Amino acid sequence: ERTLQASVALAVLAGAGVFAVAQPLVAALFERGAFGPEDTAVVAELLRILCLAVPGWVIQQIAVRAFYARADTWRPMLLGTAVALAALPLYWLLGRESAARGLALAGVIAVSTNAFATLLLARRLHGAPPLRSVLSALAAALLAVAPGVYLAGLVQLGAPGLQGALKDLVVGGGVFALAALPAAWLVGGEPVRGTLRRLARRRP
Repeated sequence: ERTLQASVALAVLAGAGVFAVAQPLVAALFERGAFGPEDTAVVAELLRILCLAVPGWVIQQIAVRAFYARADTWRPMLLGTAVALAALPLYWLLGRESAARGLALAGVIAVSTNAFATLLLARRLHGAPPLRSVLSALAAALLAVAPGVYLAGLVQLGAPGLQGALKDLVVGGGVFALAALPAAWLVGGEPVRGTLRRLARRRP
């Protein structure tokens, strides 16, 4: 339970951090040659959508351990296959309505659904942590990162070129970290604080 709570909080921090600087990040990495500002805007929007899948992906990686520790690999695989098949109409519908944005959103929904379904099945079969504790950690983390995302957006100037993108990346990322990390410390509870302390001790 502590691992899930801490991992969900860190996943939200990581996903929100990339969400906050998606535009300058894509520009710094790819905007050259035939890849112009219009392409950056499209890819950054898709990246922001995909950032929403990070918590679900992390939950899934931890929830399956309840099965693997008991040499039970079939049930999570069958569950994941069933969710993937059930999501196909969603991919078709959202892809038809919103093109690439719809496909990205369908992926987020599928990943998140599979994660929480796996956690519920693990709870029923193997006594995994209750969903309430994971949702509480998720809500607290979202509350902690929201001001950082907003402030990071305010300080980015959107100047053209690599130099402008790097400035926005450094300033926006720094503002997000300064706002989000203390907030996560305050509202995240002991599992999050303990994880942040361990990460701080491991820094170079």
